[in-house]
Amino acid sequence: MSLLKFKMFLIGKALEGSMTMSDIKRLQTLIFPPPEDSPLEYSAEFAEKIIAASREEFHEIDVDELISQLDAMIAKARARNE
Repeated sequence: MSLLKFKMFLIGKALEGSMTMSDIKRLQTLIFPPPEDSPLEYSAEFAEKIIAASREEFHEIDVDELISQLDAMIAKARARNE
């Protein structure tokens, strides 16, 4: 699909009221392209870490244990500030 056809497709979806958020984002990028020297929103290394983490085994977190750890961290931080 050519760029012009793609723009017309997205504009048609907007007029019909069937446009999704991803369509809006794509249309916004076409109308207002980011500058060539703009930094990426993520690095390739960061993306690799996310992909690797998603392949790891899921570990369930005990909510009560997490809250007690957070309480201890808050108490320690308050003690340093006094």
